[in-house]
Amino acid sequence: YASGNDDTFKNFANKDALMKAAEGFKTQEFKNSTGLEAIGADKAYALGYSGDNTYLATIDVSQPNISNKDLIGKISKDGDLLPGEQDDILHATHVAGIILAKKSDSDDKDNMHGVAYNSKLYTYQVDTGVIKPLLLKIPDSVFIINESFGFPEWLEDFIGSDMRILNSKLAAKGKLIIHAAGNDSKLERKDLMDAYTEDTRNGFIGVSSINSLVSSKNPNFLRYDTNLAGGLKNNFVVAPGNEINSTLCNNSYGKMS
Repeated sequence: YASGNDDTFKNFANKDALMKAAEGFKTQEFKNSTGLEAIGADKAYALGYSGDNTYLATIDVSQPNISNKDLIGKISKDGDLLPGEQDDILHATHVAGIILAKKSDSDDKDNMHGVAYNSKLYTYQVDTGVIKPLLLKIPDSVFIINESFGFPEWLEDFIGSDMRILNSKLAAKGKLIIHAAGNDSKLERKDLMDAYTEDTRNGFIGVSSINSLVSSKNPNFLRYDTNLAGGLKNNFVVAPGNEINSTLCNNSYGKMS
């Protein structure tokens, strides 16, 4: 839990200067993002890490709406393969903002910026029948791929083999796959296990949701409905996922969990 860790700079000769620089990144825009301090993003920025020359990708059940001013010019969409439901578009837009919404140092009460605000993002839409073709589309320049989707239980067996094929080959190409565990109150979600194989074990991380607005000792620190690691305990982390402020459609911002 990074916000409680004061040892980040302990081995640096200029640690005092770095701590001061990190404090300087805690603008109103930074605080509005609600999860950045919890992951120690200010410390990463002080060390010069903000996504420069970094290419990321998301795989979601819809494409994001890139009309928000903080996303314009930062996203390459792989076309609208499928129409996408409005709620799915909202989710994809919110996730994109968490990753790389622009940093403008605004004091607006809602404006926020993403974790890797200087990065670029390729976005891909996935559904049954279009999982494997994605392998041919993701550029070599992309290193980290965020998978943030789930399917109804009755489809899990149907798509499981495609998920295994896709992720095994992505991992073989040196990609790091980050897969959101989802919010179904399960000890283990089958499609998460399908996304992980022995071939991906060195390039796959599952993520559960915490509430970074409360102490790590609070019983509500782990979000009440987040899915847990199950058989993925050695490839699993937790990260802020409760009431996170990010980009929405129509050039607005809002909190989602």
